[in-house]
Amino acid sequence: MAKFKKTPQKERGTYKYLDADGKVMAELKAGVDEVTELDIYRLHQIDDQEVYYNLKSYQGLRTNKEKAEIRIWISQFIEQYKLEHDGMEPTKDIIQDAIKKKFPMKMQVLSMSAIDDDYAEDKNELLYQAYLFDESVNKKDSRMERLEELLPELTENQRWLIQKVFYEDIPQTEIAAELGITKQAVQNRLNKIYARLRKLF
Repeated sequence: MAKFKKTPQKERGTYKYLDADGKVMAELKAGVDEVTELDIYRLHQIDDQEVYYNLKSYQGLRTNKEKAEIRIWISQFIEQYKLEHDGMEPTKDIIQDAIKKKFPMKMQVLSMSAIDDDYAEDKNELLYQAYLFDESVNKKDSRMERLEELLPELTENQRWLIQKVFYEDIPQTEIAAELGITKQAVQNRLNKIYARLRKLF
């Protein structure tokens, strides 16, 4: 069963294995049966990657050129919307719906037979990216392993920020908006995390 939704942050203290009907088959807890917080964190990371690739396969992939066109079009759309709606700004959902209508996506069809060690250009790009990701994970250097060992030393909020910035590639401006703080405040928090990791490293 393909996952399309990430586990909410407040439910990430444990890891639940679900059956096809969504019923909990087993629940891992830190400190029980030699399970660590890092084990649970890594399992959620794997799930997040699965969700990311599932959504990418469902929504398709955009080129940098398309992304640039969309950014330009959005500002024009917002101005036009405000003219038509007495100065009212469109919501994020309205903008997303308008983008989907104006710039429809090509669907990616996933097939495990579409990729092998001898990747050819005509094969599925999404699976190739997943393949490269798996390869990069298997070739971690010792510094990355040490860094992952240190993650439990950070606070839950610090781990959340690391997850958003480095694993989910969410821009600092979006994180700042979500937290109701400035981009500089996000950068300051990251700088504190870097300083802490340098001490522990």
